[in-house]
Amino acid sequence: AGESPQTHGETVSAVRRLRIISQNELVDQILAELGGVRRSAVRLAEQQDELIDQVRQSRTTGTPPMHSMARDQAALTDALDRIDSTVEQLSQRAERNALNDDSLDELLARAEQSLSRAGDDSEQAAARLSEAAEREQPELSEEAEASQQRVRRSLEDLALMLDRGEDSWAVRQALEGLLEDQQQLAEQTAEIGRQTVGRSASQLTPEELTELDRIA
Repeated sequence: AGESPQTHGETVSAVRRLRIISQNELVDQILAELGGVRRSAVRLAEQQDELIDQVRQSRTTGTPPMHSMARDQAALTDALDRIDSTVEQLSQRAERNALNDDSLDELLARAEQSLSRAGDDSEQAAARLSEAAEREQPELSEEAEASQQRVRRSLEDLALMLDRGEDSWAVRQALEGLLEDQQQLAEQTAEIGRQTVGRSASQLTPEELTELDRIA
């Protein structure tokens, strides 16, 4: 008798559940992510300030910058690159979901520009510090400090910009909610007016009287 063919068990794929969210929910999620970016920018600005103090101290004492200063600056550059990637992903997510919000698009674009500029300046600072350490010439660190100052300013500007962006979104949402409530009230007023036109208060039902009191 011939052997029966071997059969393999069917593979059942896990059911994936997709949750559709509104544009407002998506914007809220992106703003929450940008809140984390803002906190990182504040922290990196503080770290950059500490590195600036170290460079100034070495120049004041006439000692060349140590290689560790260049490594610390390079580490800050890496951190900036990671944050820049996060903002870029948020921009792509907004674009992928056809998010129509000009103010948010502008905020994301400006954040990317600030981070890119800060990353370039930080990279230059690390290179100059490494050069000053190699040549053992403290005066070469002046150019590095100038680049570090630009990094710090870019990060401080970014943190302020994101803070204001989040506040302006919250204000706009509140105003839009108020306008929506007013429009809804106007529609309800018009509807109850059509239902009660030409009738005296004694002819109205208790429900109609209650509704008139509510929208008065």
